[in-house]
Amino acid sequence: VDEEKTCVIFGYYSYRCPDRDIPANLVSSWIKQLCLKMESLPNDIQDFFRKTYGNAKTPSLDDLMPRLFSLLGLYNRVFIVIDALDECRATTTDATPGRPKYRREVLNLLKQLVSTTSFKANKKLFITSRPETDIKDTIKSYPVIKVDVDRVNPDIRKFLRDEITSRIQDDLLKI
Repeated sequence: VDEEKTCVIFGYYSYRCPDRDIPANLVSSWIKQLCLKMESLPNDIQDFFRKTYGNAKTPSLDDLMPRLFSLLGLYNRVFIVIDALDECRATTTDATPGRPKYRREVLNLLKQLVSTTSFKANKKLFITSRPETDIKDTIKSYPVIKVDVDRVNPDIRKFLRDEITSRIQDDLLKI
């Protein structure tokens, strides 16, 4: 695989960071990650950001999506990772109960991404989430791997116990 033409980008959600819930922030982060791997930015991306930020304008999701698709097209392979999608919960006044507006927008964005021909050919999407209804409904036609929490918890406890012990011994953690 040509490393120059392969990129891994990610986003994660946390109830403690509600600003991350805004879909434009997720796409902006992906654009930044895609750009960081390049030696030089394409002219259209440079022009867009000069005009947008030069005028102190915050780009909308509609402004950013064409730039994202343009950048995705420059890579042979892109792996997109989204962690804790279920924690994307920022509600707004027009959110329907049980299905917050921002998460609905992110799910629509993901549907749009995976439905494009170029995405199907060489892009992969990996999402972690609790099995909430709106998320399950959106991804039901895609492969899903369920993780049994009861089987994973002992491994996590062991890892944490070993990590804490090691850090205490190395004087990196004081209790």
